[in-house]
Amino acid sequence: MIIVGVRCVPSCAEQSPSRLQGRGGIVLTITIMTILLSLGLVVGVVGMLYLLMERNVSTARDLTLLSLFCSVLSMLAYMTELHADSFAAKMVALQFGYVGKAPMAAIMLCLVLRHYNRNLHRYWHLLMFLPALICQGLVYTCEFHTLFYQKVALMDNGLIQITPGIFYYFYWAYTLILNLMALGICLFERKSQVDRAKQHNTLLLAESLPMAAMLMYLSGSGQGFDWIPLGIMLSTLIWTFSVIRFGLLDQDTLLQSMTTALLVLDNEHHLLYTNPAAVRLIPSLASSAVRQHKASLESLLSDDFSTIVTATGCYQRNITELKSRGGVRGVLMTFDDITAITEQLNRDSMTGLYNHAAFYSMLTDLLASAAPDQSITVSVADIDNFKKVNDNYGHANGDIVLISLAQLLMRNHSNARVFRYGGEEFALIFPCALEKTEAAMQELLDSFSQMHYPFMEGTITFSYGSAQFNGTETAAALFERADALLYKRKRAFHAQETAQPQSKPEGKDLSHARIELS
Repeated sequence: MIIVGVRCVPSCAEQSPSRLQGRGGIVLTITIMTILLSLGLVVGVVGMLYLLMERNVSTARDLTLLSLFCSVLSMLAYMTELHADSFAAKMVALQFGYVGKAPMAAIMLCLVLRHYNRNLHRYWHLLMFLPALICQGLVYTCEFHTLFYQKVALMDNGLIQITPGIFYYFYWAYTLILNLMALGICLFERKSQVDRAKQHNTLLLAESLPMAAMLMYLSGSGQGFDWIPLGIMLSTLIWTFSVIRFGLLDQDTLLQSMTTALLVLDNEHHLLYTNPAAVRLIPSLASSAVRQHKASLESLLSDDFSTIVTATGCYQRNITELKSRGGVRGVLMTFDDITAITEQLNRDSMTGLYNHAAFYSMLTDLLASAAPDQSITVSVADIDNFKKVNDNYGHANGDIVLISLAQLLMRNHSNARVFRYGGEEFALIFPCALEKTEAAMQELLDSFSQMHYPFMEGTITFSYGSAQFNGTETAAALFERADALLYKRKRAFHAQETAQPQSKPEGKDLSHARIELS
């Protein structure tokens, strides 16, 4: 029969009670353990109180609080078991101890994942804790089955002797796997983040001690005693030290994982601190000159950096002076992601197209970054006789016409950017020469003039004008040229419409061919 000490006898080792140390040795060991467990209990409770008083609430803080709580339960149960007089009392303490001990490996792995900003689906978290819950249920009902313990007895020297069941081995395999996963993540992250070696070393040590105690217990080298609660106790001391020494679960980790770009400059505008989000937004912050305080970042305080627009978003700068009794010590600079807000402000609510403000902003950027051989053409379109549509058929039906034209323009095949400039006027920015732009606009006009609406007879057309960037003009000047050509063509359209026979029904068979301008 294999003798396994759940609480005082080493595991997986054939060992008879006579080989256990004498009564005097047991008393001395129990005294030493009691002192160490008492110290662990005090520090664990202090750590919990510290976290409860901490104003910053986060998932990592809650996980640390839970790990300290489970550590305290495990140590309290073991110390109670060591000093219990009856077998029944020892069994109650043993079972109660699993409430703290069983989920510890899963909690520590979750804590490591959160510490390194790694995300798992909630179903994986539930799966991690499921064996611990099953273990607790089997331990608390062990007198009715042999799944976890085949036999539990009290030896003459006061230690508990058990014969393991099949789930007992499964539970320790599960615990060992989770501990190895946590250690593997710590080792992997330590190699990639050498600038935070102290935090990594602390985390590695806190993770290693419970596993080392578990391996010592399972190997049978613990002289008949369960050293796992002591490993948990030492881990608790290290975690509490880490919380107090490095802040709430390493507040630098929280700053490093922030999506908001953050910089701290001293009075001479040298960089004191930055997070990865800021380096991604302003790549020059990663240069050695900036890191070694050889370059001033005063330019970041200028109006040019009040808003930074990138290919992926828009960021607004906020500056806060860092003051102390001696005066201003530096500045805290953050760049908040306002992409969603900017996108909403730059969109026309009815058509979904970019609006007037976005047109000039984007066109200015495109003209400034255009290569010498790059062609940029602006085209402006305006619906003909749109006032009559609103007057005769109502503004709601007029909106339907506007939306249909907006959708048609969005389906252009020239990769043009489309804007609702205002009212019934639309603007397009084409990345091609004037000839291709005019051909594309004519195709769009042909398609639009063939649309029919149930609320009206006939069709509707639009007039347009296009102008190609000459390499020197501003966005406003380029638009004005295109707009002037639009109205020249619109006047020609109205003149042609007036010259048509009066007998033709209004709004039918209007010419939609391009009117050539002299």
